[in-house]
Amino acid sequence: MNDFKSNIIAIFNNYKCKIRSDEFKLIPINDKSNLIGFLKPVTFHYKLIFPGYISIFSQWRRENSIGFANIFEISNQRTEFWLDNILLNREDRILFVICSLKGEPLGHLGFSSFIFEEKSCEIDNVVRGVKIGYEGIMSNALISLIFWGKNVLKLDNIYLRVLSDNTHAIRFYERNGFKKQFDIPLYKVIQKDEIKWIETKNSEDEKPDRFYTFMKLS
Repeated sequence: MNDFKSNIIAIFNNYKCKIRSDEFKLIPINDKSNLIGFLKPVTFHYKLIFPGYISIFSQWRRENSIGFANIFEISNQRTEFWLDNILLNREDRILFVICSLKGEPLGHLGFSSFIFEEKSCEIDNVVRGVKIGYEGIMSNALISLIFWGKNVLKLDNIYLRVLSDNTHAIRFYERNGFKKQFDIPLYKVIQKDEIKWIETKNSEDEKPDRFYTFMKLS
């Protein structure tokens, strides 16, 4: 394991409070010179600190299905499984809740999919939960996360992938310094309880059903 990877894992474990003695941390969200909110990491103790995350995240997922490349019946049990097993237990993934100054959850975003040899990763799970008020909170939250990634994690490159038909999100990322690199073809897969679009095709002549737009922070 190289030093960069070891450092990322250690920082993420610390912010996720993997050890009981780890201190709880917040990342400030600023609008120019004014403090307007915080990025609050989802920790291993979220059920004790904020058990409402499960139902809130489920609701946000239902209301923002356009941003995801899979469709399934949302339930609190499924969200809890995702938090416990897919998010928190993955060493190269972290999620922050976007909070107002009063602590109200407004959305979430994070980092995932590291390429440690390149000191790069992707912006992950960007969702605005509260649609009314708090103008500019998502842009400023994204900027704060990028600043933390560059200065604390020492990232060289930051990427993201967004569904190409989600034009609103693409414009949002363009306004915040991301530029399109290329499209990634996606192929529809229908399962018993889920429809998803994946990057692996079943046959050579299969045509893409959708695309990811892959973007890089310039």
